[in-house]
Amino acid sequence: MKGIAESGMVKEAVHIGFEDLDPSLSNRILLFLDTNIWINLAERKSEAAEQCAALLAKAVSSGKLLCPLAAPLLWELYKQNYPSALRVAALMDQLSLSTSFASSDEIHTAEIRQYLRNILNDGDGELPVLELLVPVVSYLSSDSVIEFSDWWSEENRRKVTDQLRSAKRAVTVTQLIEMRKDSLPQLERPEPPPYAEALRRRADYARGDRKKAWFVEAYSIFCSTVLPKLNNLRSPSPIADQIKIVAAGAQLPLDDFKSRLVPLFERLPSLLVRAEVMTLSGFDTCRKDSMRDFYDMEMLTVPFTYSHAFASEDRWIRHIVKSPPVIMADWPTRLLSNMAEVAAFAKSLS
Repeated sequence: MKGIAESGMVKEAVHIGFEDLDPSLSNRILLFLDTNIWINLAERKSEAAEQCAALLAKAVSSGKLLCPLAAPLLWELYKQNYPSALRVAALMDQLSLSTSFASSDEIHTAEIRQYLRNILNDGDGELPVLELLVPVVSYLSSDSVIEFSDWWSEENRRKVTDQLRSAKRAVTVTQLIEMRKDSLPQLERPEPPPYAEALRRRADYARGDRKKAWFVEAYSIFCSTVLPKLNNLRSPSPIADQIKIVAAGAQLPLDDFKSRLVPLFERLPSLLVRAEVMTLSGFDTCRKDSMRDFYDMEMLTVPFTYSHAFASEDRWIRHIVKSPPVIMADWPTRLLSNMAEVAAFAKSLS
């Protein structure tokens, strides 16, 4: 990509995304493990944890399984002390092959891009599995920028960015922890996202009506996420394509709300799951805002949508996932509630 000059400087993009992974990873079963599962497996304080870790390692080494990471797992890993974080990081590298789900924002963009692709190609394809995953260094973003003085030649800029790209592709979780050694454990963010007040207002409005609460949540997600991304992706297209996209949206069937939100969200899987999770969690108006809830929400968006199985011993997560969804017929994946179930799942792959 040719650099962009600005005030005597030239910016070069350094993209590390799904294109940098082995395409064969998309053929593996994806098992997502939450933080406590990772810690228990790494510490191996019980025979059950020892056996489970061995079964998972065997399934990964045989090419059948992958346990991808996600941003919330790494955020929580940074809260541990260095020796503990290093133990967990080593296991994460072994079972994830140093891969992560892309950020929720990137996956939402990819889903909307796939929706537009289907319209323009008259298709109904799903987002390819490989486009969900990135090298672990890109768990927050696949794109970064490096600035050069404008006296750098294009050839030398390319050499530097190629070397940087190569180095970033090879970064492991263990290396991320080593680089943060002196700052671990990191303090919690002082202010979690203000979910509670908004959820209380929505609960007052819905008055126990699950579908009414879902519609409010989905409309909020549509306005804050779907519409801006849809417009950004659509606007560079030729006029004929833009007309076709607008017409396709207007032709979506009406739902029970006399809107087109449900059929639209059914084409955006992780955003549909997010609307479900936010709706169900919103009925617990006594919960206070916490970073742990924010992390759980993030894990219950992309990883829960796209994994073949999702392992968590967290009571709140199990409460949400064992509740029937509001709009969806079923949750998108299988919940594994304890170490024994994780071990059985891994053993079934042999």
